[in-house]
Amino acid sequence: MFDELLTLEELEAGTRRVAADPRVRITPLGVSRLGRPIEMISLGEGDRDALIVGVPHPNEPAGAVTVERLIALLLRSEREWRGYRWHFIKAIDPEGLRLNGGWLKKARSPGNYLEHFFRPALSRQPETTFPLELPDCRFSACTPENEAWQRAFELTRPALHATLHHCDFGGAFYSLSRALPAALSGLAGTAMAAGLTVNEMDDEMTGDRWIPAVTRYATVLETTTRAKEMGAAWAFPWTLGDMSPGYGEARYGTLTLLAEVPLWHSEALDDFSSSGVSRSEQRRELLAMAAAADELCRRHLCRFRESDLAPDARECWWALEERLRIMPAQGPATQSADDDRMLSRHDFELLHTQHALLILRTHGLLLSLANQVLLACPQDAAAQATRRESLTALRQELTRLEARSRLVPVPIRVMSGLQMAAIFVCADALRAASDDATGG
Repeated sequence: MFDELLTLEELEAGTRRVAADPRVRITPLGVSRLGRPIEMISLGEGDRDALIVGVPHPNEPAGAVTVERLIALLLRSEREWRGYRWHFIKAIDPEGLRLNGGWLKKARSPGNYLEHFFRPALSRQPETTFPLELPDCRFSACTPENEAWQRAFELTRPALHATLHHCDFGGAFYSLSRALPAALSGLAGTAMAAGLTVNEMDDEMTGDRWIPAVTRYATVLETTTRAKEMGAAWAFPWTLGDMSPGYGEARYGTLTLLAEVPLWHSEALDDFSSSGVSRSEQRRELLAMAAAADELCRRHLCRFRESDLAPDARECWWALEERLRIMPAQGPATQSADDDRMLSRHDFELLHTQHALLILRTHGLLLSLANQVLLACPQDAAAQATRRESLTALRQELTRLEARSRLVPVPIRVMSGLQMAAIFVCADALRAASDDATGG
């Protein structure tokens, strides 16, 4: 079962299987937006606690496999408890995972993924709706899923917290909520052992970069300051809540590990020969793709009235409306000092392919919206047109993308194994640092 992504039903069945083990405790934390139970599975004995959370974004289901593997390992070998009491949430966004169910058991291609894609608006995500109090920002509109996450923090007050993310493409990387020097070499070694490229691309959420594979996760205040400087409309002004690394650190002194692993790899990521494409050509092509996605979204979103939509369709509508509001299509590329630089194949993949897949999520969300409407009303003409045009545009863009980039799925065992190794590296380093501080 650890060689494939798991559906919500499979995860729930796994919980029922281990519930009879006397070493396992299951604690209700709350319910999802549609009333589905969110539970915490606990096991192990020790003098400190670790909280591991899967599916912080619902299009990132590999972390749930990591959780299942960890539970199985800890039940099989008590030596792996490492002096911790372990607590797990398999999928903090169960409804979102359900809405991604259409691609989980299919061949892992960008087409299958994007044709069945769902990711909620930032204001609806459990990872970005923790309570926040800043001089210029106060946030308290926590989602039900986030309230369950807060409850897990409150019950466990963990020394270590891991939020298990993955990106579409571009290599592996880690972020920590604060420095843990003893973990750095071990974390770098996990990516090397997995045979994955390290993603060294900085963005507005990158704090200090200690080594190529490991950064400090920026606070909300740092993120908004940098977003303003970079013109990143999604993060300035800040209208969201705190995120789990900042919340755990501020409330409980918790070290958070954010472990990002990619769905796909490409041999070009290890190729530094010329791509034959200049930076200016690449930038213009990406901007044209973003503008086309923006126009497609604007043209079709107005076909649907938010008030007429069922709950799942409304979530898709909100996500698309947010994309239009905070990720507008940009105008012509401005002149830059590196415009004439010829990109290596490695650079092209990180600068272009990675971001192209993010742009094409717009097409996926339009498809999800149309499909949800068609479930309720198969003859809806607006939904039929949206589905038809979005699917055609998506497949055309993917044909162009895949002509340049051959994306190879990273095996699920590699993805989850890398996250498991990173968690154990941090657990051991945190214990060693604590023992050194107390003379233990």
